[in-house]
Amino acid sequence: MKLCSALLASIAAMASIAPALAQAADYPSKPITVVVPYPAGGVVDLVARSVGNQIGNQMHQSIVVKDKPGASGRIGGEEVSHASPDGYTLLFAASPLTINPSVYLKLKGEPFRSFTPVALVGIIPSALVVSAKSPDKTLADFVAAAKAKPSAYNYGSIGDSTPTHLAIVQLQQRAGIKLTAVPYTGQPPAQLGLLRGDIQLMATSVALVQSQMRPLAVTSLKRSHLLPDVPAAAETYPGYQATTWFGIMAPKGTPAPIVQRLYEEVAKAVQQPDVRKRLDVAGMDVQVKSPADFLEFLKADQQRWAELVKAAGIKPQ
Repeated sequence: MKLCSALLASIAAMASIAPALAQAADYPSKPITVVVPYPAGGVVDLVARSVGNQIGNQMHQSIVVKDKPGASGRIGGEEVSHASPDGYTLLFAASPLTINPSVYLKLKGEPFRSFTPVALVGIIPSALVVSAKSPDKTLADFVAAAKAKPSAYNYGSIGDSTPTHLAIVQLQQRAGIKLTAVPYTGQPPAQLGLLRGDIQLMATSVALVQSQMRPLAVTSLKRSHLLPDVPAAAETYPGYQATTWFGIMAPKGTPAPIVQRLYEEVAKAVQQPDVRKRLDVAGMDVQVKSPADFLEFLKADQQRWAELVKAAGIKPQ
């Protein structure tokens, strides 16, 4: 009787797997939509299109990149989480996916509740910059000046609990300084505020550092290839890290063979010279991770941001 039951259970399991295997066998048989939950023309959009177009070429199928910005990536993410788990709707995600659960109560458990990790593509650090006219030549200079004039220094913020905002929050914690946040609607107006002297510091992608700015440090654990002479903040404050990761997620329940196929295509795509060149120009440290390794990366990243948010006294909304 036990043998019979085991045999029936095995047959049932195989029957449930068979449709997924059949589905994966001819995947992809139609265009794939990649949702970018951030504005068109931004860094996430650029990376998504560079990698997505190459994957489409490799798989001989169209990749449609769809920009759906808003609410720190939550609007686009929600659309993908409700899509059919068949590999034809994917999310090109970034760090806010692992930050948001610490600052928005209703997102508790994300991204593991709604998504299946496919592949980490890479990481882009920010640079902590002052105006080129600033008397502060180094990060130590800036910290010393901020300590000498408590609360007199301002920094630009393009959104609460974004990676660039938390980069400066973390600097304040590590350096023991207090800065005043000045909100902006995006990087361009914040950069203008920096050049006008309205703010004394901002964090921006390493690829967006301009000649009118002076980078004091980068926010990765090691120096950026775009700014090799600029020290990492971690050289002064060990463990300091506030980078933005980029990766592909699929709706929860997407068949494992499809997830594995997509991961392999990503790994192949980022090795193509033209794609790699565009990622290098964007300042990306390419770090492709498998679905299992990406899952562990996401768990660690979410925990790291949660600890920072809690230490900063940021109250979940």
